[in-house]
Amino acid sequence: MVRFLLNASFSFFKNFSGILSRRNFLGFKSLMLLLAFGIFTQALYAQQPGGVSGANLWLKADDGTTNNGGNLTDWIDQAGINTFFIAGNPVFITDGINFNPAVSINNQNAASNQLPPNRIAGNTAINAVEAFAVYKDAVNAHGSLIGSTVSGNGNQTPGFFTGNNSSTGNVFVSDGSVFDLYQYSQGSTFHIAGFDVSSSPATARINASPTSIAFSQGNFSSVNITPLIGGVANSPTSTYRHFNGEVAEIVFYSNNLSATEKLRVESYLAVKYGITLDPSVGTYVNSSDAPIWSDTNYWNDVFGIGRDDASGLNQTQSNSINTGSGNGNPQSGKGNILIGGANSLGNGDYLMIGHDNGALTEQTTDLPASLVGKAR
Repeated sequence: MVRFLLNASFSFFKNFSGILSRRNFLGFKSLMLLLAFGIFTQALYAQQPGGVSGANLWLKADDGTTNNGGNLTDWIDQAGINTFFIAGNPVFITDGINFNPAVSINNQNAASNQLPPNRIAGNTAINAVEAFAVYKDAVNAHGSLIGSTVSGNGNQTPGFFTGNNSSTGNVFVSDGSVFDLYQYSQGSTFHIAGFDVSSSPATARINASPTSIAFSQGNFSSVNITPLIGGVANSPTSTYRHFNGEVAEIVFYSNNLSATEKLRVESYLAVKYGITLDPSVGTYVNSSDAPIWSDTNYWNDVFGIGRDDASGLNQTQSNSINTGSGNGNPQSGKGNILIGGANSLGNGDYLMIGHDNGALTEQTTDLPASLVGKAR
């Protein structure tokens, strides 16, 4: 059984020739809620993640990247502050996650007391208080996504989402002198990670869910960093390891965000990358803070398409990363649904879907004449 709730502009449905591809439906869940919103019409904005201004680092693989034969040759900071130098061979992946590109950086077994051979290095120091990243480690890698070209004191190095190959998945933030950490053992799956160091200890979020700080070493309220994507500038005694994995988007702010602003950034990233936010947030919102999904009875494999000009979002096809892949191919036995075929998305138009995790049911009645003998 499928329910529809429609709240969208006429022009959106007039021009929308939707495709709901049912791929590999073995074990897919029965009750789904499909929700369309056409919420606002806005003048053009300077784009910011979730419409939240103040980002002082914004790297997104779908904008500002160039490559030569698949090797990344440039990545432009959308905040306009850093210019990045590409060393080694970071790889551009066209359909890395939910029809968006990602960048693969493989520094497996690289010496930790040297700069990572494959890296993306900035040239300008910034002061970061809040950070978000959409990334995944290689299985059991637990390396360091964002360090600094300038090393820290003793065995510490400034950085966000750094790691030391711990089997418990230690994820660190450090100002170069002391650190806080949380533990996340599912880091080999794309996720939205967040750190806010404005309080002591820092606060962390995974897919918008508050995550406990497992250990706090000291008090710091910001991290001064010259961004180094793909590893850290370690001292000889440091245990941090370089990155081996894929990254799609990174956002830094020089101030901490309100709870509402955090959710706007995370909702933007979730819709774009087909990642389901934790149900504790209660709603997905657009850049104007208007709800685009809020039914917690259907909070499984939530994903959708949408356009939000203030965020620079124009996601015209989508599937959940829990059931599908970067190019829409299904995972075996997961019952992937693909939404696509939107001829024209207006600013503020969204089409979202989720299910209730119930058992699969099918019927052979009440089908169009062209589908006689089929099941739905």
